[in-house]
Amino acid sequence: MTEPRRVPSTERRDTDRPEWFEEFMQSRTRMGRSPHTLRALRQDFDSIATAILGGSEDLSVLEIRQVTKRSIQRAFSDYADTHRSNSYLRCWSTWNQLCDWLIDNDYLNRINPMRTVERRRPERHHPKSLTAEEIGKLIDAAWQENNPPRSWPELEHAVVAVGVLTGVREAELISLNINSIRHTEQGPVLHVRGKGSKDRSIPFEPELLTIIETYLHSRTQVFRTRSSARRDAIDRFPPDDPLFVGADGERITVGTLQARIGRLFKRAAVPTKPGALLHSLRHTYATVLADTGINPYQLRTLLGHESAETSQRYIAAAGQENRGAAARNPLYAQLDRPV
Repeated sequence: MTEPRRVPSTERRDTDRPEWFEEFMQSRTRMGRSPHTLRALRQDFDSIATAILGGSEDLSVLEIRQVTKRSIQRAFSDYADTHRSNSYLRCWSTWNQLCDWLIDNDYLNRINPMRTVERRRPERHHPKSLTAEEIGKLIDAAWQENNPPRSWPELEHAVVAVGVLTGVREAELISLNINSIRHTEQGPVLHVRGKGSKDRSIPFEPELLTIIETYLHSRTQVFRTRSSARRDAIDRFPPDDPLFVGADGERITVGTLQARIGRLFKRAAVPTKPGALLHSLRHTYATVLADTGINPYQLRTLLGHESAETSQRYIAAAGQENRGAAARNPLYAQLDRPV
């Protein structure tokens, strides 16, 4: 049975969220909030609402009675594990505004539940990376539960692998399509549209391609009517189909991706570090490449950094004992499926 089609969070319509939230958004529009601010408000709402609903992507079913002190505290506790302080504070502010508005408009008749949620102070973010052992734990944890599409080991395995072997940003990973995977004379590359609509191509080894194809094959089993019968897993999908999808078969949303990775880190008992969990995979990629002795220009190109200074942070932090390491990313050895 095919799951109902839902719209990704970046493309959600007004009807994909509760009516009371859209009333709140209309009030912000009348106050002259910019389109950028309105997008941020919706993104913050989506993240916490998804957590309150236990990972559901249908946010229109969220009822005000579900917005309780306990549900808000739990949602922000999970959010804090996967976001930097600046993002956390912005989300806290969004929900504080929303709850104040709900009280002022008689939707809530109690004290603002955000008053019980810790408001963390901003802190300087430094790149953090995972150890090879921690990467191995994440892969093992991905295969502990196998009940797709909710518990989907092939998907989680592929997300971790793409993260640590290509260093793509969270937004870039979500926007990847099937045709983002391209073949050249030198080998496969991942074509990425980065910040400022700047394109870059990230080379990767056949081992990662195998992991992606394994995930895509599992996807044909989960959504049997969504692909052709071609032998190559990648060729079974239209080129502009999303590479990573959620439980509804549509492009994975920010909230769903963060929830999946957050649960994966908890199952793996990998300690959380300052910064978003998806960012930690990117930081790991950058740090490992810096350890191999890659020059700053190459690292800047692969990461899509606009500033050479940003890439230089990884070079400066690289261990001298690893400067002679091979150019091939040693984390490939950590990404085998557990037997």
